[in-house]
Amino acid sequence: MGRPTITGTSHTYDDGASTASVTVTVASGGAGSTTWVGHATGGVCRPDTRATSGTATFEVAVTPNATNTVTVCAESRVEADVHGRAPDVDVIFAAFSDPGAPVLQRGYRVATECVGSGDSCTTALAGEPQWQPERGTEIWYRGSDGATSRQFADIMVAGRAVEVEAYYCVDFGGGQRSCSDESTPVTAESGAHYRPTAAFQQCTAGTEPVAVLGGRAQDFATTVTMLDEDRAVTSDPTLMRAAFVTVDFQDALDGIADWTSATVTCGAAAAAASSPPTPPPTSP
Repeated sequence: MGRPTITGTSHTYDDGASTASVTVTVASGGAGSTTWVGHATGGVCRPDTRATSGTATFEVAVTPNATNTVTVCAESRVEADVHGRAPDVDVIFAAFSDPGAPVLQRGYRVATECVGSGDSCTTALAGEPQWQPERGTEIWYRGSDGATSRQFADIMVAGRAVEVEAYYCVDFGGGQRSCSDESTPVTAESGAHYRPTAAFQQCTAGTEPVAVLGGRAQDFATTVTMLDEDRAVTSDPTLMRAAFVTVDFQDALDGIADWTSATVTCGAAAAAASSPPTPPPTSP
C-alpha cells in the first residue's frame, strides 16, 4: 500500500464571496484503500473529504482583497489506518471583494495665485485630496479625458479643465489588479476647481492681441491694454506698439487672484504684398 498522488487542482471563486471551492483530482495509493483530501493548516493535514472516482471538492474560507494560498493534502487510508500522504500542493488565487466607492474626507486645493514669468503664469496644486483608509486597497484617479493614475497630480495637470473621480483597486502582484466599479467625484475643498494657465507672449501692430488661456473660456475674463509709441493707452490696433493683459479668473476658477502680464513689445505689421507690374502693351 502506497501513498496517493495529487494529479490536479482547480478552484472556483466568485468576487465578493467569503469562501472558494477547491477541486482536487487524485490517483489512489493502492487497491483496497480510500483517498481523503483536504487542506493543511499550520503544516497539519486535515483531509476530511473522501475522493470519489478520483475527485474531491471542498470549501475553504478566503481572505478578501488578498492573494490566498490553499495548501492541498491527501492521504490513503485502509479503514482508520493512514498508509501514506501525498506531497502537498498549493492552490493560489486572488480573492477580490469590491470595496465600494472611496470616502472623501477632504477635497483638493488649487493655489490662489497664477505664478510665472512676466509673459505667462500657471497655478500649482496646493493640497491633495484626503481619503478614509481602506485596508488592502489603492486609490486610483480617472480624469474626464480618460487618463488614469495613482497620483492625483498626474490627472489634475495645469492648463486643462478636467473633472476627476476616484476608485479603489487591489494589486495582487504579478501584474494582476482588480478595480471597483464604484467611484467618487473628487471635489475641491474650496476655491478653484482646476489649475488654469495664461500666456501673453506676443502682439503685432495692427491686430488686436489675445491671451492664450488654459481652461474653459467662460472661466476667464481678459482685458488687453494697448499702448502707442508714447506708451499712452490707445484703442486703435494700428497705433499699438506694445500691450499687456489682465486676466480675471471667474466661475469655476473663482478664488484665484487676477494676473497681469508684463508689457510686450509688438512686432511690425506684415507689409502688404506689392501688385505685380503691368506688362507693356503688345504690338498688333
